[in-house]
Amino acid sequence: MKESLIKQFEFEYWSNHLILDALKSTNPIYSKGLQLLSHILSSHCMWLSRVNKTDFTCTLFQERTLDECELLITQNLEGWRTYLSSHSTENLNEKIEFMSAWELNPSKRMIAIEDALIHIINHSSYHRGQIVMGLKNYIEVLPLTTYIMYASEIIE
Repeated sequence: MKESLIKQFEFEYWSNHLILDALKSTNPIYSKGLQLLSHILSSHCMWLSRVNKTDFTCTLFQERTLDECELLITQNLEGWRTYLSSHSTENLNEKIEFMSAWELNPSKRMIAIEDALIHIINHSSYHRGQIVMGLKNYIEVLPLTTYIMYASEIIE
């Protein structure tokens, strides 16, 4: 399970870099895409803080430059690799607390770490799809950020 999750976070790194490169080629910058990429990266940063039981170092809708996003893409991958390599598979069943911010009456909830990690990967794919849709107005060749493209290009 841990090896599969590490592979998923390597996919995150790869696909977020494709988005970053596409955003770098837009003129003017596709600002909504940059906001969404920053949100994706903040989400990873915040979930890393939750699983490591540390204070948040970012906010969910933090504005960043392309260079700041590039740095956080790498930091997030390193953070997930470190977390997964230093914890047992049994630790993935541990429940952690999070605040549900999208409800009318936000409440604290509990989720298994494994489920949180699966969520964050799906959350990122959802928003990358939104970015790609918006990029249609800026660039001709859209980035193919799906897992199938990653697996067919990267994994041997």
